[in-house]
Amino acid sequence: MKEERVFEYDDKKREMLDADRCEELLKELDRDGPTFHRIDLSGKSIGEPASFVVASHLAKVAAHDSHQLERLCVADIIAGRPEDEALRVLQRIANSLPGVQLREIDVSDNALGAKGISAFAALFTDQDALEHVFFCNNGLAADAGRLITRMLLGDDLADSGTRQTKLKTIHFFNNLLEDRGAIELAPLLAGSPELCDLRFSSLRMRREGSLALAKALSAAKNMRKLEISDSTLGEAAAVELAKALAIMRELEELSLRDVSLGDIGVKYIVHGLRGASKLRVLDVSCNELTKKGAKQLRQLLPMLPALEEFVAEENEFETSGCVVIAEGFVPEVHTSMRKINMKTNQMSDRGAMALAQRAAQLEKLEKLELDGNALSESCCTEIAALLEDRLGSLSENDDERSDGEDDDAGADSSDESEDANEDDINLILERLVIQ
Repeated sequence: MKEERVFEYDDKKREMLDADRCEELLKELDRDGPTFHRIDLSGKSIGEPASFVVASHLAKVAAHDSHQLERLCVADIIAGRPEDEALRVLQRIANSLPGVQLREIDVSDNALGAKGISAFAALFTDQDALEHVFFCNNGLAADAGRLITRMLLGDDLADSGTRQTKLKTIHFFNNLLEDRGAIELAPLLAGSPELCDLRFSSLRMRREGSLALAKALSAAKNMRKLEISDSTLGEAAAVELAKALAIMRELEELSLRDVSLGDIGVKYIVHGLRGASKLRVLDVSCNELTKKGAKQLRQLLPMLPALEEFVAEENEFETSGCVVIAEGFVPEVHTSMRKINMKTNQMSDRGAMALAQRAAQLEKLEKLELDGNALSESCCTEIAALLEDRLGSLSENDDERSDGEDDDAGADSSDESEDANEDDINLILERLVIQ
């Protein structure tokens, strides 16, 4: 593998760049020697005078050897700039790399909207080698989604379904796409058969958009990492997503956090994951799952021999559901399990003990997270004793905690015993991290 030469600012201090300061920061780009494979201009706000300097340096890099530069990060480069100036800056930078075939472009953390995407058009047009794109926290709505699809698929072919990209990574996070934006981006996803890393989260997407997304993934057989979070799937989308998951035999990470799955939705997802033998991370948190959903997960867990992290916090399993979940962890199967997160699941002592007893049998487990549940002090103490061989002695932690609180010893000596007991429980829970 070739050594990647990277340009990035010497300091990470946020600042508003003028032309002179920009020239000082970019002087390394003009030095003789091998050109750069990756240029990272993120984190400093580029004004219009500075944009001429940036464009000039990028043009020189492109002219020196356009085949070497592969990755460009222009995230967070217009903070605090008036819209008109920001758009001119984006357009000037985008136009400075004609003929350069990039493999990766990151434009995250810029307040783009559709106008900003249009200003960046030259950067994305005719990028036949492009593999990785990042549009996170850009203020993108449906009109921007349509522009992105047409830029990356081609104006004439975006609606025909005949054009395919080489995209392997597509990240959309914290935007304003809503259903219509997801629908506009669906052809791009469907037209990217090599896609293996998709983040489609916090986009205000509800049932209609989720259904379009799920259908667009029907041929995504190369998917390794899939995150669809902070959305509303609905039953129809869950059915289609389950079909897509069934062909994702290379899937390693799946996050379906806060997507309103419910017990019905998780049943479909479980069915789709029965062949996911390479799955390492599964997150089904915040989905209003009850004991019925727990029974579905119990059936699935023994089918996931590569599982390392299971995250199901903030559900409604209650004690009986947590006992059921515990039964799904099989020491002979889950030999790589490192983390189990069952925080805030309305469980009492019996559920916590069931999980702890099974955790004690998992050889590689490093974390068992149980806080946010109604556990007694005696239960926490018993769990700590059960896991003591892997936690080690807790007295040292007690000493450290006491040392840090000596200064406050006289501040309030009349705390209620109930508060003190709660602190003791929380302290024990904090220590339930297996070393």
